[in-house]
Amino acid sequence: MRYLKSVARGGKRFDLNGKPAGDVTAEEKAAAAKFVQTSKTAKSHKPQPQQKKWLLSS
Repeated sequence: MRYLKSVARGGKRFDLNGKPAGDVTAEEKAAAAKFVQTSKTAKSHKPQPQQKKWLLSS
């Protein structure tokens, strides 16, 4: 996810040696931003686990 957040911000790309390897395109930036936003939305709508009934009765 950290990589996609970086791509969504745009800017330069770097190779594994830390050297510049081009720029993030507008299409890549938009796709990454959409994916990150979708992931955030999915996490916020994740159903909460139900409590066990035996925990509620005394």
